[in-house]
Formats: sequence, C-alpha cells, structure tokens
Amino acid sequence: MSKAKTYSYLAGALLAAALLLCSCSDDTVQEELEDLQTETVQVSLRIQTRATTHDGYEAGIGYENYINIAGGDYRIYFFDADNHYLTTFEPESFVWDDDDKTVYSMSGRVELSSFDQDDFKIVMLANWGGGYPSDIDESWTIDDICTAECAQFNSFSSFTLSEDNLIPFFGVHEYQGYKFIRDLTTVLDEPLTLLRAVAKVEVILEANDDEAYEDANFEYIRLYRYNSKGYCAPFGVYKQDDYDHDYTWNLDFVDDLHLLGDANDEDTEDKYVDMLQSEESSDGIVGKWIAYVPEYDNTSSEDDYSYIEVKLNYKKYDETDHIYFTQYDSNGLPDMTAMYDIHRNYLYRFRVSLVDGYLRIRTEDWENTFDNVFEFEDQ
Repeated sequence: MSKAKTYSYLAGALLAAALLLCSCSDDTVQEELEDLQTETVQVSLRIQTRATTHDGYEAGIGYENYINIAGGDYRIYFFDADNHYLTTFEPESFVWDDDDKTVYSMSGRVELSSFDQDDFKIVMLANWGGGYPSDIDESWTIDDICTAECAQFNSFSSFTLSEDNLIPFFGVHEYQGYKFIRDLTTVLDEPLTLLRAVAKVEVILEANDDEAYEDANFEYIRLYRYNSKGYCAPFGVYKQDDYDHDYTWNLDFVDDLHLLGDANDEDTEDKYVDMLQSEESSDGIVGKWIAYVPEYDNTSSEDDYSYIEVKLNYKKYDETDHIYFTQYDSNGLPDMTAMYDIHRNYLYRFRVSLVDGYLRIRTEDWENTFDNVFEFEDQ
C-alpha cells in the first residue's frame, strides 16, 4: 500500500498563537479568524509531472528534479487574463505519494477580492534562490517577472547540482470559468507543468569489441563557449500551450531563446568547462559525461558556436576532436550548415565510438528533450 506524504506549513497555527499572545478574548480571536475566512477562499492546485513512457522523452534524475519546497524557494502568483498580477498564493499544505510521484497537490487560501473575474492564470517560480520580486503589485506583468534582474542566474559552479545548487524552474497555466465561493474549496483541475532553465548536454563513450580499443577512454572532455548567465524563465510564454503540447514532438517546450541582452556573452572564445563524468563503465559504455548550461545562440553567427572538445588517452590517438551541436550523417560527419541552438529543458546527447582508429559521433532526433519529473524536498 502506498503511503502519502504531507508537508504542512504552520501559518494558521502561528496566526492563532499571535492572536492569543495579544491577550484578546476568545470571542475576539474567533471574530478575527472569521473575518479572515470571509476575506479569503480555499484553492487546491496540482503540479503534475510528465509521464516517462512516451518515445523520445526522458525523465530527469536526482537534482535535475529537485524543488526546494521545504526551504520556501518558490513563488506562486495569480495573474489576470491580460497577464497582470492579482495576488500571491501561499499554500498551507503539500501532498504527494511516495510510490507514484506524478501528482503533487497543494492547497491554501487566497484573497477573495482578487477574483472578480472567472479567467485567470497561475505562474510558479521555483529554485530561484533569493531572486524573487520583492515589490510585486498590480502593475507587474508576466513579462516583467521573466525579464527582471532577479530572474537572472549564474552558470553553476563546476556545473554540478546539489541541494545548494539547483536548476531554476518556471511554469504557467491559464484557468477559465471557475467560480470562487466562500467556505468551499475550489479545485483547479488542470495541472501546472514546469520548465527547467538549463539544457543538459551529455556525451556517451561506447564500448568497443575491438581489443585494440578496449582501454580507450577520455583524457578530458570540455564544452567550449557558453553563457555565464541565463534567465530563469522564457520570454513571451503566457499559457501552458506555449510550451506543453501533450507530447507533440517539435512543438513541446520553447524554441525561442531568452538571452541576456538578446545575445551571447562577448568573451566566449576561449571559455570552457570540464564536463563531469556521471556514470562509470557499464554494459555497452565506457562512461557518460554531462554539463548543465544556459541557453546559447548557435545559429546567428558563422563562427560563434558552442562545441565539445574531446581528447582520448588512447596511445595511437594524439589528436583532439570536436563535437558540434548539429546533425551527423551515417558516417559520423557533421553538417555544419544545420547547427542548432541550445534550448532550455532540452537534452543534447552524443554517442561516441572508435571505428578504425577514428572517432565516430552520432546523435538522434529523438534524443534532444528531457521530461519534467519533479521531487519535492521534505526534510
């Protein structure tokens, strides 16, 4: 039998305690609590993870899915149909299932006066660290949040993920025709899904049956040219249909880049990061190396494009090779006229093997996106 896990905030209890400490009478306390009830309505919202069984979509692992709910590192905002801020939603509880981590439910109260209309939107920001608007009011729009200075993040130190080094997320969903009634909980049926702010780049060195290459491995593997900063959120995304098309390939996620200053960094020529080995030798592979990077424009310039440099320790192989973000033909040769940009929430996987003393690279169209599967930290 699965066991549900609940994480509850103590806002209600703290409010009651504060009222008692003010030496109010029981009647006064009750009146103030009733006033609070009449000014707010109960709302229940779901954040749904995406299934992992669809061809071409791959679930994240470990800290790729981590959302620091317990640390309060999130914000949930209500906006009107014209993308203007209405109010902030502060959940009182979160519930999810230990065995089936696909749906996360939250509930809490919001100000009733904010809902004099039936159509509204909910925006969720997560893992933005201290980067949340401190002065948000009705003048703010969704674009204002997504382009604010607080919406910028630095590339990860050593490109590793940890409890203190998390991927920022953004999500939005529009809701229509809901009626908010006092004393009744309004359940928002449509779930809200989230996008990661970074791409995952992965290189797999495949094992070789030829004994001449059995000890071959990477001496180093580096990703050249990347942006030092990125935006936590995409731009011009006002509804879930702008990025979530129910697993319709070539439509899902966001293909428009959101770069600081609408351009790559100016100093990327010699800038590189060592990709980290995430998996040791196992059946069929020598190892797997990864990096997490902000978005990068690979298509606007003929020479300012990101690439991966690899150096094998194989005794007969002294050259370095480059892996490009482009299509490769059946012979492992790159098409330099078909470069593609590095997008948020995409997985770029390259499979590398040694054939007749040469490095052969292949990639597949169905391996450029990874899916949204989230775990909420509850400790």
